[in-house]
This record gives sequence, structure tokens and C-alpha cells, in this order.
Amino acid sequence: MNRYSTLGNRCVALIIDLLVISPVIIFSVYLEGINKPDWMVLVWIPIEILIITAYTVLLHWKYGQTFGKMSTRVKVMDVSEGPEPLSLFQAFLRDIAYVVDGLIWVAFAYSLYLYGIGPSSEEYASATQYLFIPILIWFIGDLVVCLRSPKRRALHDLIAGTVVVRLDVPAETEALNHTPPPPDYYKEVMS
Repeated sequence: MNRYSTLGNRCVALIIDLLVISPVIIFSVYLEGINKPDWMVLVWIPIEILIITAYTVLLHWKYGQTFGKMSTRVKVMDVSEGPEPLSLFQAFLRDIAYVVDGLIWVAFAYSLYLYGIGPSSEEYASATQYLFIPILIWFIGDLVVCLRSPKRRALHDLIAGTVVVRLDVPAETEALNHTPPPPDYYKEVMS
């Protein structure tokens, strides 16, 4: 079994993590749906982004795993796969695309508000619907890079210098999965 075959586990972990943070998302939908003043929604948006980012960054930094990754037995490690835990900076870099997207979302929401277009208006909904496109493109790129990488490293892993490994496959067995060189190889080395 390959130690880097983590894509299925990571997808299940993502679903579990979405369930863990779902109260935050549900509260956002509730807040927007009950016609609260627009300034309340605008105050909540950065708080929501901060909570979700803190969840993933702090758990990856402290444990190398979110609750989803803990339950699927995969762990984020430094690319060297040494005993050192991830640095806080590495954990942050893994989420940099989502942080940038969140900051763009906040800047866009506040600029609309300055022009009199609040979160409760139809204009706001139609203007912000396109803000999902960059993160969708990032997600697809992440998936494509992950599928093409020998160690299943996604874009965010390449940026942060990390790799995700299965905890149920020890590192020593990875050497057993490699195909030995052909017999001609030894003739060339010996001569």
C-alpha cells in the first residue's frame, strides 16, 4: 500500500471538516436570511473567515491534522517527512489561497456597502456570485496537481513545503513498494 495514496481520505476529511465548521456557515446563512442590518453581516464576514482559517491553520500547526484528517488517519508533514512538526507559517501557507479569497470577498463586500449596496440587496447577491469562481479554479488546479504528483502533493502542499501521508502505512514499507532495477543495471554498475 502506498503511503501517499491519500486523495480519497482527504476528500472524506474535507466533508468531515465541513460538518465541523457547519455551525459557522449555518449562522452566516441565518444572519443574512433574517434581514439583520447590513453592518451586522459585514462585521460577521471577517469573523467567519477568521474562525474557519483558525480551525485549519491551528490544527495543522499543532497536530498536523484537522478533525477530518484525524478520523481518516492522514497527517500533514513537512516535505522532508522528518520528526519536526509543521511550522505555523507552513500551516498558514497551506490555506493562503482561501485567505486571499476571503480578503478579496471582504474588500468587495465593504466596497459595495460604501456604494449603498448592502448584503440584503439583490444587487449584492448578483455581484458576489462570481467571487466563487477563483476559488473553484484553485480547487480544480489543486486536484489536477495532486493527481499528477508522485507523492500526491496538491498546489497548497507545494507552496507550503508539505506532504500528506497515511498513518496506517509506515514509512519503512514505502521502500518495499519500489520496483528493483533491471538485471542489466547491475552489469553496468559493476563494469
